[in-house]
Amino acid sequence: MAQNKTKKRQKTKKKKRKSAKLLHNPLFWCILIGFTASIIIIFVVEYNIRHTTPPIIIEECDLCKHASAPITPTERFRDQNAEHLIHAQKNGLKKAFKDKEDLYANIDSCLNNGILVKIEENRYYAIKDLTHSHPYLIPEAAKLLNDIGISFQQKLHENNLGNYKFRITSMLRTENDQKQLMHINRNATPNGSAHYFGTTFDIGYYKYEKNSLCESNPQVEQILKETLRELRQQCRFLIICEGRSKCFHITVTKCE
Repeated sequence: MAQNKTKKRQKTKKKKRKSAKLLHNPLFWCILIGFTASIIIIFVVEYNIRHTTPPIIIEECDLCKHASAPITPTERFRDQNAEHLIHAQKNGLKKAFKDKEDLYANIDSCLNNGILVKIEENRYYAIKDLTHSHPYLIPEAAKLLNDIGISFQQKLHENNLGNYKFRITSMLRTENDQKQLMHINRNATPNGSAHYFGTTFDIGYYKYEKNSLCESNPQVEQILKETLRELRQQCRFLIICEGRSKCFHITVTKCE
């Protein structure tokens, strides 16, 4: 029994010595600090993602039956501009902003009252330089954009294609933005635009962002199209493919 107690004491002393050596080892502290820093960085990144993409609670219904304007399910990307405009006028801003000054004078009120939501880059999508539009949408369109992004990322993961992000190329426009755009973009119509009402955004389909670089990828393009077809079948939006601009012009639908 005495021998066993002696052996236990010796083992305990060895453990204490090892612990003491470990605590005085600079490498141990470097590893510990690095591990702690990694945990903090992961926490901050996740917090920022959640902060920039807050959950948006929207009334849900069967949009193919109860949308505020007529829409039928389809897989084709051929909803006419006139149809987009009907839904935009019913669901979005009551009046278009005249110019940047008009927008800036009223944007705080729109944001504070939940009429518009500011759209910021996140892990789902990037925002291309907006030269003729502004990063604001109505809450329903903001939620739709996030839902497209989530579904797109899930399909990329299922197909082992990596973390690509699609790019938003246009959002809310003022009347002056539209006039200026007409000089450089044939798709810009002089008869009013769904972009006036905060219901509409364009997603580029030719290039995708990965690790801050933009590149074309036919497989990723197909994944985006598949994502949009599924949601269009649910009547979540109207969509038209604009070949010259290489983008999908999308207008959200809303319950009646």
